Amino acid sequence: MKNKLKITEEHWKRLSKGLRADKQEQMGGAYLGFYRTDETNVYTVLDSWIHDPSDYSFQNIGGVGIHADANARVFGKAIKLQAAGILDAHSHPGKAFISHTDDHGHQNEGGTLERLRKTRLALNLGILIRMVVGASPNNIYADVALPEKGFEPIHLIEVHKSSGRIDIVPVNSPFEEYVPETEFLERHSRTLEFIESYKAQKLEDLEITVLGTGGTGSAFINLAKFHCRKLNLCDADRLEKSNCNRFFGAVNEDVGDLKVNAIRRDLLRFRPNMEIRAIPRFFPENETLEVAKNSDLIVVSPDNDWTRYHAFEFGLRYGIPIIELGSGVSLHNGKLERMQAQVRLQIPGAPCGLCLGLPDDNLEDPWLADYKHRVGYVEDKNTGHAQSPASVATLNMAVANMGMVLARRYFCHELGMERGLPHYLVWDEISLRVFDLTSQFPHRKSCPLCGENRISSSYWMRGDTLPTWMELMDPPGECLQQAV
Repeated sequence: MKNKLKITEEHWKRLSKGLRADKQEQMGGAYLGFYRTDETNVYTVLDSWIHDPSDYSFQNIGGVGIHADANARVFGKAIKLQAAGILDAHSHPGKAFISHTDDHGHQNEGGTLERLRKTRLALNLGILIRMVVGASPNNIYADVALPEKGFEPIHLIEVHKSSGRIDIVPVNSPFEEYVPETEFLERHSRTLEFIESYKAQKLEDLEITVLGTGGTGSAFINLAKFHCRKLNLCDADRLEKSNCNRFFGAVNEDVGDLKVNAIRRDLLRFRPNMEIRAIPRFFPENETLEVAKNSDLIVVSPDNDWTRYHAFEFGLRYGIPIIELGSGVSLHNGKLERMQAQVRLQIPGAPCGLCLGLPDDNLEDPWLADYKHRVGYVEDKNTGHAQSPASVATLNMAVANMGMVLARRYFCHELGMERGLPHYLVWDEISLRVFDLTSQFPHRKSCPLCGENRISSSYWMRGDTLPTWMELMDPPGECLQQAV
């Protein structure tokens, strides 16, 4: 299993810059959530801190000590947050490494191992990550204590910034240097003129989950196939004749088949070595949740706001960026009134989908709403799950193109495009204009998803608390020896 740390821009700045304030060693840390995918243990930073000068019992080059009451405050907040673990961070004025005093402390007081033992005893936490910040940018040492294995390296640190995701490889990580293959260089030769090869390879290796493979979803997939190799397609709908005016990747013989099967066949005809998982389920059914957890990006393009809401909530829980796509044509008195499409980008630590304008006044499970109508529980067809608005292929392709551009810039940072990304774009096909509404939708402190009093915050923040984090409860054998 690999170990990965996810952290937002705010907390990364606090730890990486706050711990480099002067030449003396300093201490800080973070509270952690945890979940597990097929191949990776993922640790998410929930909150962070830097110790004040008054917190130190001593502070110099070669060692620091923290007063008991300062540690008590840290432990108290961990309990309040119901954190799954703690990240213990400190600075070195030069190179990032684990020193003898880091491991064993001064006068054999225990160092990291002793802090680990005390933390586990005090809070019954399952996880401790220790991180050393060196003097130069991105000079980081990071490892995690695992049961019966001692310390294992953190392989990758994902920093989610407003300008995109930055991947930092700790100095102790066993990651091998990337060497591009000939087939990759030939396929992307024109792209590599403006995107560095290792960034293009990162885009190629992304795992993207698409929730809803109708008009906008299939349009996005049709563009993603040129850049990405791993796609998970989630949709239980079947292709109908009325879909064919805007559905990409199907032929007449596909009518009546599942949309995900039709798209999968088309993708494999285009590129046989693609890894495509076609899942005939609606989000958030269990199978879709499992593949979404493995994803680097989730693209949300269903025909209802109920699914959008839960996808935004899921992205917040697991620290996964969300790109939401939608389009529609509206008529008034028989005349064309509106042809618009929107794309919202939800980045960990930035305004969520609700802050960005997703309506939350009529969120009901669409299948439950349809069932109520069929059995006569509600008479008005407009109650609950309204019919999807009319749409057209050009509108869907326009919004899919904006979504793919945001995805590419978020993960690749094209040369000269390091500035912050827009989070809310609207394409108007009548006026042929794009509107950036990002500044009109800032973060809301009262937001029920990402605000200060968010609903079920402790449940979402802790991640997969049971049963997986219980497996990390027993401390390593060397820590037990320290305790004895």
